[in-house]
This record gives sequence, structure tokens and C-alpha cells, in this order.
Amino acid sequence: MSTNAIRQGAAGAWVPDDKSFGARLALVRQHMGWNAKEAALACGLPAQSWRNWEAGGRCRDQEAAARQISARVGCDYLWLFTGEIIPTQVETPASVSDTQSLTAHTGEHMYT
Repeated sequence: MSTNAIRQGAAGAWVPDDKSFGARLALVRQHMGWNAKEAALACGLPAQSWRNWEAGGRCRDQEAAARQISARVGCDYLWLFTGEIIPTQVETPASVSDTQSLTAHTGEHMYT
């Protein structure tokens, strides 16, 4: 992983840094188990560009590159492009009191 993709955590421990496009690329590449040349080839991009971006170089069309890479590797496009993570809404099961109320009202159990 590029040294740009590591930052100092609590008590001196390292944590991955995903604040830059290049750092996120390094994380994607490492997750896939590829070197920079393999990552670029798998994503249909020039290896020199991939290496340059990881090293902090500017990507002329970061949006298009992020779309292409995320489509090839299955990572979240928005995270790769911007670093943002949008939490998904998780449905929670009915609470116990809701279940008891439903059972009392209908005479049926929700989970039968």
C-alpha cells in the first residue's frame, strides 16, 4: 500500500487513510490482491496513470475513472469518487410491544 494511504491512529497505531482518491485506489487494489499494473489492466486503465494517481497525481476525469473502476471491482462508486459513505437504511423488526399489541389485537402471532 502506498504510504499516502496510511495515517496515524490512536496510540500510534496505523489506520488506512481514504481521504484522497489515490489512497482509496490503493485500498481497492490491496483489497483485490493486485499490484498497480494488475489493477490498471483489470480496470481498463493505463498502469502509469494508476501509479500516478496513487502517488497523489491529479486525475483529469476522476468521476469517469471512479465509475469505471467501481463497475469493474464492485466497490461503492460514491466512496471511491468522493470518500463519502452514505449509510443504508436498515429495517428493524417490530418491537416486542408492537408484536404483543398485534397478537392481542388479531389473536395471531407475527412469526409462526
